[in-house]
Amino acid sequence: MLTLASYLLDTLVKKTLVTLAFIIWLSSSAIGKEMYDVSTLTPNEAYEYGELLRVQLKNNAALEYLKFAADAGHANASYVYASELKRKRSSHQEDDSYQQYMMLAASNGSLAAKRYLYTRADWLSIAEKAKLRDEYHDQLIELGATEPSFAYFRLSQYYYQDNDELSDYYLEKAQQFDVAKAFMEEGERIKSGHKSFIFQAKGERAMLRQYVKAAELGYIPAIRRIVTIFESESDFKQALVWREKALENGDLTSLISLSRIYRGESDQYSFVGIDLVRSKAYLEVFLQSAGRDLLPSLYSQAEDDFSKLTKLTDKEQAKESDYIRSSLLSKKDFIRYDEVLDSVQY
Repeated sequence: MLTLASYLLDTLVKKTLVTLAFIIWLSSSAIGKEMYDVSTLTPNEAYEYGELLRVQLKNNAALEYLKFAADAGHANASYVYASELKRKRSSHQEDDSYQQYMMLAASNGSLAAKRYLYTRADWLSIAEKAKLRDEYHDQLIELGATEPSFAYFRLSQYYYQDNDELSDYYLEKAQQFDVAKAFMEEGERIKSGHKSFIFQAKGERAMLRQYVKAAELGYIPAIRRIVTIFESESDFKQALVWREKALENGDLTSLISLSRIYRGESDQYSFVGIDLVRSKAYLEVFLQSAGRDLLPSLYSQAEDDFSKLTKLTDKEQAKESDYIRSSLLSKKDFIRYDEVLDSVQY
């Protein structure tokens, strides 16, 4: 295998965030409008639009765009498409098309696909998995020359439980690049007992600090974990603060939970004053941003609740609600955290 020293240098410039200008433009254009003709898009555009549809719970609509990009040789599109096929596949079905697309993704260079295959593909032989594992490692080493933050974090995952010292080293390196999931990962390792502390309270404080670092970088799973921690301690005022932070970071499902809180449907948050105007605005943002493909019952319930609130609010309140809705949509694209796309990024 290649040596890390040949590629990763401590003086490498901190990786900048990739601007998803195309996705943002599509998101603002797609709300309430027809789907794009896939034949007019490049494979990368089709993949990015398919990504957008997935995180807006429009999984069925995403399939056409992901397949188009996958068939055109887009590695990550093949991986996401394979994952979606696997999700939709019944345990009684013998269709192995998701396996074919997963293999295609790996052959085209998808790191996420290679990691999936060597860790979870039970249809592959031990030798095939070992080959993929070596390829994965070597590809990370090469990637370190241009994307060190990404490479460091994945190398930390690669060595986890095989060489803990090396894994921790790479995790610390990733944190130096402000990789949000690297802080989240350290918090998870503390939580699982991988990193031990003499005093439990000290460990809990250290764990929370890591989650907060990830949350401050906008990582939604970390924000949710913090909410869970404060709720478990019955500190619902702090939990509300972090629920609001999730909303500020564009978390789609937070619109639903906060709408319930502001219309007085949560006993735990009964200290929050009822605000039907805000509750209605949050539901409308959800309905305008989300699809019903992945969570149809949630969408239907949101429709019912919105209908009830519409009847309970007068004309002036409707204007106020519309102002909040417009303001939210102008500032942020509301999406749902997606584990598959997260595995592509990290």
